[in-house]
Amino acid sequence: MMGDYTQAEALLSEGIALARQHGYQKYLIELYIRLGLVLLEGGKYSEAIACLKQCLLLARQQKVPVNIGSVLISLGTSTVLIGDFIEGEKILLEALEIARQLGSREMISISLSL
Repeated sequence: MMGDYTQAEALLSEGIALARQHGYQKYLIELYIRLGLVLLEGGKYSEAIACLKQCLLLARQQKVPVNIGSVLISLGTSTVLIGDFIEGEKILLEALEIARQLGSREMISISLSL
C-alpha cells in the first residue's frame, strides 16, 4: 500500500534494531537514511531531522566519505524541505565538497540541485 508510512517506519526501525543487534554496521546508514525520509514524508519533520543527524554521527564515526556525503545530501535536502534554507545550504555545501573530493558527478549534481 503506497503511503503507509507507519508500517514503513516500524519495519525500518526493526531493521535498525536487528542491524545493531547483529553488528551489521554497514547497513545502518542506509536504514537510517530511509527511515529519515519516511518520517519526513509522513510529516514527522523534527523526528526525520533527528534521525538523519544520528545517521550523520554514525557515518562520521565510520569515516567513509561516500557515506558521509550521502547522509549530508539527505539531511540537507530534508532541512531545506522544512524551510531552514540557511542550514540546508550549509549542509549541502559540505556534501558538495565531499562529492568533489570523491569525483562523484552524481553526488555533485544532487548537492547542487537545490
